[in-house]
Amino acid sequence: MSATLSRDQYLARADACRWELAQAQRRALEESHRHDQQREALAAEHRRACVDLGAALLPGLDAGSIARAVQLTGYAPLAQRDLPGEVARTRAELAARIAVVDADPRYAQRELLRHPTTGTLTVRRAEAASMRAPLEDVLTRAEHLRLERLLEVGYGTEDYAVPFWRLAYYSDWEAGDEILAAFPGKTFAQVRAEVLEAREAVAVYDRVLAELDEELRAGVAMEAYRDQLYASWAQAEPRVLEGARTQLVEIVLGLGAELMGPRLRPSADVHLAYLRATGTATKLEYLDRMVRSLIDHVALEIAPQLERLDRDIAKWSRPKKAGQRFPVELVDQRFRSRKERYDKQLERHAKAYVAVRRFDEWERARDADDFVWWYVMTSGRWHADYLPDVQRWDATHPGWSPPHYVSSEHERAADDWAVEHAGHAGSAPDAQGGDAWLDAS
Repeated sequence: MSATLSRDQYLARADACRWELAQAQRRALEESHRHDQQREALAAEHRRACVDLGAALLPGLDAGSIARAVQLTGYAPLAQRDLPGEVARTRAELAARIAVVDADPRYAQRELLRHPTTGTLTVRRAEAASMRAPLEDVLTRAEHLRLERLLEVGYGTEDYAVPFWRLAYYSDWEAGDEILAAFPGKTFAQVRAEVLEAREAVAVYDRVLAELDEELRAGVAMEAYRDQLYASWAQAEPRVLEGARTQLVEIVLGLGAELMGPRLRPSADVHLAYLRATGTATKLEYLDRMVRSLIDHVALEIAPQLERLDRDIAKWSRPKKAGQRFPVELVDQRFRSRKERYDKQLERHAKAYVAVRRFDEWERARDADDFVWWYVMTSGRWHADYLPDVQRWDATHPGWSPPHYVSSEHERAADDWAVEHAGHAGSAPDAQGGDAWLDAS
């Protein structure tokens, strides 16, 4: 009779298997999350490389720089654009608009109109505000919830006709006394007249202040507009230069190393900048695909296994299954450890990821026109058939083996770092540092 395991032994094996799979899945997902956090820095590295390439291709807009850029890139339309003429035309247009602003009295007389202490608009506004202030004070002191009713019914005047037996009479009386407390020695009729006159005067001053504020705002806006025009005038050449550089970089990066390598190699600084720009773009693509492959081959592969285990654990945990027995052979087959397999996948990923991410020895590709960056960055130490350019290269170069580059400081650091942390991958469930080796920072 074959050996069997009890229900509790079966569940213990299932729990152990589930924890193993969950740990591998979690490490893969955490690696993906770390890559997402680092991705902007990688993209910024590529943007800086493109800016440097543009500056190397076209240092300035003088005739010599333009002729050199055309010679290096073969892009003849650059010389036909008349870049200095674009700058001159842009500046002429802006200068004309600046002249219009300079002739506008709101700008030409800005000191006379808007000086903080002596400007005519400034002084008029201050005077209007000072005249309005005591009137506003009258209205503030007269504020009361019942004020509008008292004014409407003519309280304090001969027109007040509320009889004394009405409750409103006493409410009006009380409200009137409360308002008069803020105006010692005055009757309500006098306060009423002051309030009505103050309201009318405040409305006039408000209109005056609004008109003055609008004049002041328009003048300030015109000064800001003039500053903007001048800034655009000053930036006309840098903007045209930046646009031309961006266009050149897009063209050069789109033509491929087979064509551009030989053209740019005579200029060592431009060629190295080109290799850095293409290499950083490829590096980002590689790392994205590496993480995607890791998720596909680990995290997504594990998910259905976890779902099945969860169903099994729920099923055999029911009280009525307490007496169930399980053949040891089937249990061993069902819950065979996959830890070593996933640990190897994760270790390979970590070492390759760090080697690619830290790679910056662009001069390695100086002498080659037909190459694939993966083999330059890794010396072919890891296979990557999930990368399209590696697939194409392998298909068109049967029997080719990658050159062996002297192990760089970055690669040695990646090896040492990954190996040092690999031993933590199988820590017990309560060990918190077991997955730190995956961190490619």
